[in-house]
Amino acid sequence: MALLQPGAFFTDAGDATLPDALFFSFVTLITTGYGDLVPAANPGRSLAVLEALTGRLFLVTAVAKVVEAWRPRRRRN
Repeated sequence: MALLQPGAFFTDAGDATLPDALFFSFVTLITTGYGDLVPAANPGRSLAVLEALTGRLFLVTAVAKVVEAWRPRRRRN
């Protein structure tokens, strides 16, 4: 992202350190979004949207698998 977005990655935090970037990605993927780290420009915001959509699709898939496994099976005679 440093090549695509010149300057600081985060608005208030400035340059992204590895722990900040991992925390931001994890919080975005699980769609919590605390708001303490906010991308400063468009390439970072686009990445955040992509991560949030990926996290949402993973969550929907995981819940569907759990519901499918929980549902009682019908017996064929």
